[in-house]
Amino acid sequence: MKVDLMKLKEMNWKKNRNRITVAVILLFLLNTVGELTGVRPHLNILSNILNPVFGDKCAPIELELQKLVVEADSVYTIPLNSLTDFEWTELYVISGPRMEGEIEEITGIEYEKIISDDRHQLIFIKYGKIVKGYSSACRNFSWGWLLSTDFDKFSNSSDIRVRKRLVADEWWVYEAVPN
Repeated sequence: MKVDLMKLKEMNWKKNRNRITVAVILLFLLNTVGELTGVRPHLNILSNILNPVFGDKCAPIELELQKLVVEADSVYTIPLNSLTDFEWTELYVISGPRMEGEIEEITGIEYEKIISDDRHQLIFIKYGKIVKGYSSACRNFSWGWLLSTDFDKFSNSSDIRVRKRLVADEWWVYEAVPN
């Protein structure tokens, strides 16, 4: 069966356009109700509306950490190698903005992507070769405490310490914390 690529792209655009329209209308209604009643819309509701439309922007390892860290204000120590289903020897977490040459200077490996200002890149390396990379703009996971130089390097045997903390009336933030 031959599929017309242009027709398929048009169908996908219409489907996404409809999702965006519904999300905008729902956001407008929630905001209006919040202003009229003085009750702020529940941030998790907004997140549940936006994630299916725009996709979850967290890397799989960040999502896995969020599942494991359940108790608020407690620090969990988790082996990094338990969070992946592939082999690696080093993990670099690099904050944007970064150009290709800067990433190569940090990792020592040729890297052809640019990291934009609102993202960070997780680059998994096995014996000098990139085995997996994730671009992340995760809203509720922060590597910030660890990234004093805008990047950090972990070995396969490293542990990561993560805390779950409540901010902004029911919005949970998961943050990597130093030892």
